[in-house]
Amino acid sequence: MTTAEYTAQSRQMTKDQAQQSKELAAAESAKANSNAKSSEAPAQELNQDSEIISALNLRMLQGAFIALGVGSVAAASMLLLELLFRWLPLARALRLSFHRCMRRWRRLKRSVRLFTVRILAPKLG
Repeated sequence: MTTAEYTAQSRQMTKDQAQQSKELAAAESAKANSNAKSSEAPAQELNQDSEIISALNLRMLQGAFIALGVGSVAAASMLLLELLFRWLPLARALRLSFHRCMRRWRRLKRSVRLFTVRILAPKLG
């Protein structure tokens, strides 16, 4: 939510509602203090109900953004590693086939040269 939405939300809350929530919180805290000897679970529930909702800011969400950044960096590095390890055997195979083609090309050039020098040159000359 943006800060404008929070300010609009706080404007909607009337002063009477704010006063009632403060009185309710004070009454619940007094009740919790008198029942301090009872179990702590109900007292914690009362304290949680009396908490006032505060506006979210980026500082509160900083941990989520850090986790998101670390996760995306880890995913990108794994993708690069996968691509690299898939590419290596393919590159090796392409290099070998390139060398084979170059050998065949050299043989073909040599045979054409021999053909022209030994067969065509005497006939032309």
